[in-house]
Amino acid sequence: MSGGDLSDGLYWGEFGFTICSLCTAVVVFAMVRTPEHWLRPVLSWKPALIVGVRSYAIYLIHVPLFVILVNFVPGNPAVAVILYLPVLVLTTEAGHRYVERPLMKLKTRSATPAR
Repeated sequence: MSGGDLSDGLYWGEFGFTICSLCTAVVVFAMVRTPEHWLRPVLSWKPALIVGVRSYAIYLIHVPLFVILVNFVPGNPAVAVILYLPVLVLTTEAGHRYVERPLMKLKTRSATPAR
């Protein structure tokens, strides 16, 4: 089994996610503490905001979509890889527009008002 122990050189499964999370926390902390941080305008860029709003849909869709494309597109797997990004954008936008937004409206409508 590859990645099973530290001696085989595949460390991501052991502690990679933890290191990635800690590094992300440091970047977020730096951006909160220093409003003029260079990364703030990058993350305020409209395409980055669009991806951020749709990130949960991307998270849910990306792996199943890739598996479906690789298994059901006939011929060369490179065709499935080329189709992956446009189809991911379309399915993510559809999921966001027709599932997430209506459910968020339903949530806010059924929420009890603050006293």
